Formats: sequence, C-alpha cells, structure tokens
Amino acid sequence: MGPYFVSYTGKEQKGVNVYYTISYFLADRTTGEKKSEFELKPLFSLREMGNVAEPATKHFLTRDITLTLLMQSWTIKKILKRMLPSIHLRRNI
Repeated sequence: MGPYFVSYTGKEQKGVNVYYTISYFLADRTTGEKKSEFELKPLFSLREMGNVAEPATKHFLTRDITLTLLMQSWTIKKILKRMLPSIHLRRNI
C-alpha cells in the first residue's frame, strides 16, 4: 500500500449497504510510531439480484487512493447454491 500501513477496523450495516472501515497509517520516521492518516469506507450493497461492490476513494492533489472489496470465493459458492440448488459445485484438482 505504498508508504501506508492499513488495518481493518470494523463494519456496519445501514439498510442494504454494509460499510467496511479500513484505516490508513503512516509511520513517524524518527519514532516509528504509526499515526492515523485517514479512513476509507468501501461498501457492499446487498441486493436481491446480486451484491454490488462500491469503492471508496481518497483524493490528493497529485494522486488518488481507491479501495474496492472483492467477495470471498466461499461467499460466491454460498450465493450460487442458494440461487441454483440443482448445481453441484466442486473443486477442480
């Protein structure tokens, strides 16, 4: 993440949106102590027709930092099994 250290600090749900809080830190060059710089809150919008990931962006004068969440494969399998119970998912070896 470039000069930043990142930490997942929690999530909260508001309606159909689930916000994930990711904190970004910079280390002080003299003490090594990490100081909080900013937070990004990307979200998943939980919809009947499928979940939608929406990124969060921090804008700077010369650059941007964008964070997008991706679904875990077990979550995708769980959703597919619920939507299409006749399909058998198997791991390719």
